[in-house]
Amino acid sequence: PGFMINFGKNSFAFGTRIKEVSSVNDFDEDFAYSLFHHYNDLISYLPAFQNEHASAAVNAYAEYSITYARKIIKGDKHELSAGVNFKVLDKIFYASLDARNIRFNKFENLLDTAVNVHQSEFDLLISNDYEEGKFEHDWRFDGWAIDAGIEYLFKPSALAGDYRLKIGVALNDFGMLRQEYGTESFHFIGNNQSVSGRSLLDENGDINPFQQVLDSIGSRTPVTGKKNITLPSTLHVYADIKIIPKLYLYGGVQVNPYNFKNKVGLANLPTQFTIIPRFELKRIGVYAPVSWDKFEDLTSGVGFRFGQLSIGSANILSSIIKNKYTGVDFFL
Repeated sequence: PGFMINFGKNSFAFGTRIKEVSSVNDFDEDFAYSLFHHYNDLISYLPAFQNEHASAAVNAYAEYSITYARKIIKGDKHELSAGVNFKVLDKIFYASLDARNIRFNKFENLLDTAVNVHQSEFDLLISNDYEEGKFEHDWRFDGWAIDAGIEYLFKPSALAGDYRLKIGVALNDFGMLRQEYGTESFHFIGNNQSVSGRSLLDENGDINPFQQVLDSIGSRTPVTGKKNITLPSTLHVYADIKIIPKLYLYGGVQVNPYNFKNKVGLANLPTQFTIIPRFELKRIGVYAPVSWDKFEDLTSGVGFRFGQLSIGSANILSSIIKNKYTGVDFFL
């Protein structure tokens, strides 16, 4: 929820929201599929795999924001606006996995199956909001963030809402969030020994609890302390062109200003390219978003606007024509 107040060329806004970003980076395909089949199947699903580096993270937090925007130039044909949004943050939950030199081998004989993770190592870091299987949270100030942007508008006439070209640049979620690691955080390193598969199972033939399995194939060391975590920042550059009356073409690129490869896992958003042709009338609109990023490849969808209500999907068309179904999103 939030509200906005206008004073001539100046605007002020206040708002709150809860945000969550999850990401997975650089996972080997075989490793990812083995996790998808649940770690119970690691022994039977793959004979061997290795992953030089992989990371994953989830970051959830609340935002309390105050925004100031000003129309710097307001002419008959040209408009220039800029704004800045300052946010106070309250962490809700954070977890990250940073894995290095992952190696898994399975050796089979007539009597038993043995596994060896060599000297695989990873850091599993979980905030102190989650302790002993329970989630507890105290509301407090834990960080800050800034959004800032500037937008230019070219209009063929002074008619409100009628423009030929709109271009802009925006920096979103530039800031830090302080995290304190809880008792569930630890560093793991493999013992480089072949371990009997039977020792990883309980008396019913089910695999032992995850931490017990880790203690059988390596060692865990608790990790404590606090750290400032970089937020999932993006730089957004876009343009919206009126091609003919009622027909518009939007193009934009979302850039991740940080390079997370071979670094500690952080929740982040991918670099993404987007094109959206759309047909706009006063009360209805139709648009067809097309986007590309390295995780989802090329996706396309369709959306509709009825007054102030929009409904659609960003990937329904590409999901229908793909050989492998990966899911469909919808928005309202």
